[in-house]
Amino acid sequence: MSGAGASEPETVNLDTVRRLFLELFGNGHVELADQLMTDDYVNHDPSPGAGSTRADVQAVAAWLSSRPAPPQLAPSPKGIFAPPFACGSQPS
Repeated sequence: MSGAGASEPETVNLDTVRRLFLELFGNGHVELADQLMTDDYVNHDPSPGAGSTRADVQAVAAWLSSRPAPPQLAPSPKGIFAPPFACGSQPS
């Protein structure tokens, strides 16, 4: 499920990021944040008004998990990431 030609560390990183988004934001498993993010994790693209630390990401994920997702926005593993991260691409 990784990008073609990706090195093993890149593959592990991509798999971790996929799992982070699916588990925290898709399934509401905020308790997995400690397992999926390092202590010095930095979100380089935080939501407006949100901080960039692991605790900030956990807080956003907890808030989102407390709200039901509209059916049209329900997360799906297919198409979340499509190396090389091209917009509109679908994994094969």
